[in-house]
Amino acid sequence: MVLFDYEYKYYRNPLADTKVSATFKPLNVPLLKEGLTKEEVLELLGEPISKNEKSFLYTGEDGRGWYTFLWLTVDFENDVAVKIIKEWRYED
Repeated sequence: MVLFDYEYKYYRNPLADTKVSATFKPLNVPLLKEGLTKEEVLELLGEPISKNEKSFLYTGEDGRGWYTFLWLTVDFENDVAVKIIKEWRYED
């Protein structure tokens, strides 16, 4: 199978079409779990691309092509992580 340069880029980097902050630490995603405080989540993953009192959005679709991207959000109650959504999505 011959891969073009752009196909190879996405094959080698599954986050190539995922928007993240400059401080995002993808290698720490498996360590994320419910019960962590906001401060612990920030230390573990870095700054989210968007946040409010109840939720951190860590990733989004970057619009570089028709590839998968990681969707990662952390919802909080009383500054403690209570819900984590971590899934691969496809661009429409």
